[in-house]
Amino acid sequence: MQQATSMISGILGSLLGKPHYDTIDFEWMKSLYESSTESNVIQDGETTYPPSNTEPSDGMEVKFENVSFSYPKAKEAVLNDISFTIKKGQTVVIVGMNGSGKSTLLKLINRIYDVSSGTVYIDSHPFKSYISATVQRAMAILFQEFNHFPVSIAENIFLGCSDPEGASESESKDINHEKTRQAIRRAAALGGSLETIEKQTKGLDTVLHMNLAIRHENYDIASTKLKDFLVETSRSPILSSGQMQRLALSRLFYRASMKHVKLVAADEPSASLDPQIEYQIFSRLHELSAKQGKTLGRHADLLALNAEYAKLYKVQAEAFSHEVSRFKELIR
Repeated sequence: MQQATSMISGILGSLLGKPHYDTIDFEWMKSLYESSTESNVIQDGETTYPPSNTEPSDGMEVKFENVSFSYPKAKEAVLNDISFTIKKGQTVVIVGMNGSGKSTLLKLINRIYDVSSGTVYIDSHPFKSYISATVQRAMAILFQEFNHFPVSIAENIFLGCSDPEGASESESKDINHEKTRQAIRRAAALGGSLETIEKQTKGLDTVLHMNLAIRHENYDIASTKLKDFLVETSRSPILSSGQMQRLALSRLFYRASMKHVKLVAADEPSASLDPQIEYQIFSRLHELSAKQGKTLGRHADLLALNAEYAKLYKVQAEAFSHEVSRFKELIR
């Protein structure tokens, strides 16, 4: 079911995220509900995470032991015999060239896919021994490809999780409750989207734009409420790629603030951000590990190894230095 859900999410995301107008067929949309009958390819274990007989802890240990992985029908493996350990409360940076398998690692950590060989351990137990959803609930992960939906900005952030720390069950399910709204605003500030939100006429209640046109032959089956909603979203602001990424980061920070989340991971979270906000975001992500003990090497240690991280860092640093020198020449 995880893979089916991922596939459907990608389909809906492509519909909701394209910059040009698409069409939507309501009959086709109805057929998506048939996916609920799909059998789950990934088999669950029987243990709930975290096990009731373990000591409470803030972080999560992840261990890969001789892991290899190939995507279905692929001729070559993406990962070959990978072994490493991420300790509880540790901040880790995964560095590599494009196509080296960084994004795939996150999908294996989250068990969107099962490994082809080897074992992934969560807190010293094979991931396969757990009920997957209970482990995934303890994770906050931002993948490279993220989606936003034609609902309010508050709801887009709220989708990250629905049980803010310190709120009761009834309060946490109410997006308009004061504690929930405060938690959403804090996440928006951490993710760098608060300034953009405050510029909107309706603030957090601003509904995001939906780039969809309705096929004429299907329009009549839409309810009056849906038709009014479509008109409203067509008038909504269109955010830039950088603003959309900050909103996705706000959703990540919102989920990461939950007491049950033990591991936070982000795949290239600063791809569309300027250097200043990039530095701020990485500092805030590091604080999650330093202050809250959540599992997220150290820059100096990695440079000292003079391996792949050091090479890539030097290449990027040299390119940045060149651009700074060129800018200084231009403003003289």
